[in-house]
Amino acid sequence: MLLIGAGALMSFRTGWSMLLGAIVTYGVIAPLLLEHHEIATVSYKAIVNWTLWPGAGILVGSGITSFLLDWKSLKRAFAGMARLGRRGADPRPIGAVRARSGGSRSASWSSGRWSSS
Repeated sequence: MLLIGAGALMSFRTGWSMLLGAIVTYGVIAPLLLEHHEIATVSYKAIVNWTLWPGAGILVGSGITSFLLDWKSLKRAFAGMARLGRRGADPRPIGAVRARSGGSRSASWSSGRWSSS
């Protein structure tokens, strides 16, 4: 039941990607590992021991590549950080925050200290 629920929550594209990965792992890589005597028996544990870390490397590489190819977002992020470092800019971007806590009492943050009224 758990696998059916997980499958219902993931997208169609993710499901096809996982199916393709399973076919490549168990249909191509596992027989090659057995043929080259890297694994003694065909078992889930033996196959996962050989395919886990290359899969993790591919996952990290994919994430970094996607991050670097989104150069416009990186440019905006670093431009925003540069604006924060300019002289004369308020080191506290919020400046002053007022919070009401019921009734007529309120608390505010200004000039680096709390005051209540």
